Amino acid sequence: MTGEQLGASASLAGSARTRVSDEQIHSSACGSAIEINYDDESQPFVIPFSAEWAFGSRAGGRALNLSVDGKGVLAYSSTHAVVLHDYKSHAQRLLLGHKNTVTAMATDSSGSWLASADAGKLESSSVIVWNLSNASLARVLPGEPPPRGYRVVAMSPDGTLVAAGAGRLLQLWSWWDGACAALELPEHLGEVNAVTFGHDAPAGPARLMVTCDRNVAFITWAAEGEAGAGAGGLQAQPGQLVTRVPGRLLDSAYLRDTDNAISVSDKGYVVLWSDPPLYAPNTKVSRRVYCIDKDGLTALAEVDGMVVVGTSRGHIRFYDQDMCLLHWYQQVKEDAVTGLSFMRHGVDAEPRGVQERLDLSRLISGPSPRLLDAEEPFRARDLIVSEWRDAQRKPVRPAKQREKDNESMMNKRTNERMYGRMNE
Repeated sequence: MTGEQLGASASLAGSARTRVSDEQIHSSACGSAIEINYDDESQPFVIPFSAEWAFGSRAGGRALNLSVDGKGVLAYSSTHAVVLHDYKSHAQRLLLGHKNTVTAMATDSSGSWLASADAGKLESSSVIVWNLSNASLARVLPGEPPPRGYRVVAMSPDGTLVAAGAGRLLQLWSWWDGACAALELPEHLGEVNAVTFGHDAPAGPARLMVTCDRNVAFITWAAEGEAGAGAGGLQAQPGQLVTRVPGRLLDSAYLRDTDNAISVSDKGYVVLWSDPPLYAPNTKVSRRVYCIDKDGLTALAEVDGMVVVGTSRGHIRFYDQDMCLLHWYQQVKEDAVTGLSFMRHGVDAEPRGVQERLDLSRLISGPSPRLLDAEEPFRARDLIVSEWRDAQRKPVRPAKQREKDNESMMNKRTNERMYGRMNE
């Protein structure tokens, strides 16, 4: 935009400010006009500016991989907007409609729908469902938001259910038919860090687990009137931990084709959940709790029967469902991995699919010892890794520098002891 165009647009905004209807604002939130303020009559104004490009993303945010059928598209948040970025054609599409900073996003398994949540003051926070086929706003979900806004959001694999929450409050919507429910979690669980839906059939009750600081709540949401449906159709049961897990639990995932689940903590511990010996509905018991990384686990994903974890030092590891290491790789930069998002299509044996999948052997990586004699190299879906550098964390010194510093410290202490003896 030239200086003359900018001046003309600014003068137009100052001289031709007009009130618009709610329908116009609803359409402008999905299009080019930007909502900026309200007058005493709570009627919004618009100005003839349009957002064309977003530089940068929210610190610590997670990007979502929307790539399918050879397309390279990812979604991330930048202040009040959700950015759809095509990294192959270098094009962007901005989803505008939030009044506050977008804090969390989630999609269905096909990548057709996207749910985004923001965090703001008082009652201005909202959860919005977007139709990604035409990049339009589908619905603003009703309900009273948490006092500090939403922190996490999740969408069911079929895209019909949305869950969001913060603190101890969890809200659920069946946005196709308008059903909704809310649940306040017990105080001893801590605050909500993640929400994960299970891989359920559309006809059955929805299963989800809410990862809190100190435990995981396993929840079923059945329609009103169905057998076992509690208040609002919700039934919640905290997991039965055999031993206390060091650190804070950050994320959880259901293991496909099983009744088991897994959780990770920021101290590097893994919790494997399974049904109790005497089966009880919606109840899980910690089968194993052990440490797999001393630096801390910060990201978790389940894809194609594998468990994938990211660490605070930038390492990514692939395990099978018994937590036997399959493959690993580390990046040159040692930034914390905050998100792992894989390509949408399934793994197949066709040559085209093999070429599209990422060959991790090209990176700083290594296979598990039991895969060294494998006929084919380890391959996985293409993935997008979200990272965040903690400014308060001290950088790790190279091994040679650590040895040199240790040698200097030992010489210094030896000299101090010899000087002390001479003085005696």
